[in-house]
Amino acid sequence: MPRKSTISGVKECAKSLAAKRKCTLAEAKEIVEDVLGVIDDELIRTKGVQFVGRWTIGAIEKPERMGRNPQTGQEIVIPQRVAVKFKLGKALRDRLNGLGDGKGKAEQGENLDGKHVKPSNITLYKPKLKIKSKAQKYNQLKFEQKKKKTEPKKPVFFYLPK
Repeated sequence: MPRKSTISGVKECAKSLAAKRKCTLAEAKEIVEDVLGVIDDELIRTKGVQFVGRWTIGAIEKPERMGRNPQTGQEIVIPQRVAVKFKLGKALRDRLNGLGDGKGKAEQGENLDGKHVKPSNITLYKPKLKIKSKAQKYNQLKFEQKKKKTEPKKPVFFYLPK
């Protein structure tokens, strides 16, 4: 079960920043508000904000579509709207998956606190293999052919005359 965040708003974030930077709560709150304001303005202006290695937020437009009221079954029109798409960066994703600080790889089985966790609790991100060269394509084809040969064949039934 994931831990519940202690930061659920601007005030909690400002408290954490004030403790870390040894400044007043008012100064920290002003900094947090300014940073969030810049992110909001940039998201509205360009439809996307990217912090390389951390995360990307993008505004995507969802077109008008037909939907159904689950209580009555009546078809209704769902109006066009803007939704937010959030994507983690590689460095942050690696930290969340227990692979260290995102710069270098830590021992598998360590979480953000450096404490050991069971391997069953670790979810690793496995990117799809991208085949680039002819040799890689050839090796992939051979692997698939070998895999097909090792799969059990369907039984064959013979009917013998009486």
